[in-house]
Amino acid sequence: MSGVHRRTVIKGAAAAAAAAPFSWSPSRTAAAAAGSGQATELHWLEGSAPAVHAGATRDVPWARGAYRPERRFRPTTADGEEVPVRSWVTAYSPDAAQWALAAIQNLAPIGDRIPS
Repeated sequence: MSGVHRRTVIKGAAAAAAAAPFSWSPSRTAAAAAGSGQATELHWLEGSAPAVHAGATRDVPWARGAYRPERRFRPTTADGEEVPVRSWVTAYSPDAAQWALAAIQNLAPIGDRIPS
C-alpha cells in the first residue's frame, strides 16, 4: 500500500513543533549596535513570549569585525538577571558581515524581549 507512513507524519509534526520557538528575529538595529559596542535588543515576532518555552536559538548578523571568536555574550533579562547561553559563528557573508548563533536554555527566565 503506497501512502503516507506513520513515521513520516510523526517526523513532520516533530519538526514543526521544534521550529515554533525559532519564530523571532533581531531588531533592525542589531548589526549597527554590534559595531558600536551597544547592547543588541531582540524581540519576539508575535510581540510576546510563547506560552511554553523549550529553549531557543537566534542567529544575529554582526558588522564586519564586530564579533570576535573569544567574545563572551552576556545576555540578561529585563530585570538584569544573566541568562546562560552558548554562542558560535555560523557564517560569513560575501560583504564580510558575520552571523553568530546563540542558544538559550529552556529554563531561562525570558519575557516579551529576547535576552541580549
